[in-house]
Amino acid sequence: EGQLVITNRRIVFQGTSTSRSIKFPKVLSIDYDLTEAKGVVLMAVEGRQKNMAFQASNPAVLSAIVQLCKQVDDPLDLSGLTFQMNVFE
Repeated sequence: EGQLVITNRRIVFQGTSTSRSIKFPKVLSIDYDLTEAKGVVLMAVEGRQKNMAFQASNPAVLSAIVQLCKQVDDPLDLSGLTFQMNVFE
């Protein structure tokens, strides 16, 4: 359990037993799984053998936010970015 924070440069997880900081260039892929009672976001990170998994009330939105932030230099300026998101249940 903990808090996941997305900044303009990284993803920070502050948990009760561990904390992690992941810069966007290190995120290799991000996906989500809606089959759990609460959705799960699965993140492959450079240098880690296993995917990181985060429960989220809306994993599709969290996944989209990380994908957007990963594609741009300034997440506050999304002009000129084309982004398509498909959600399947």
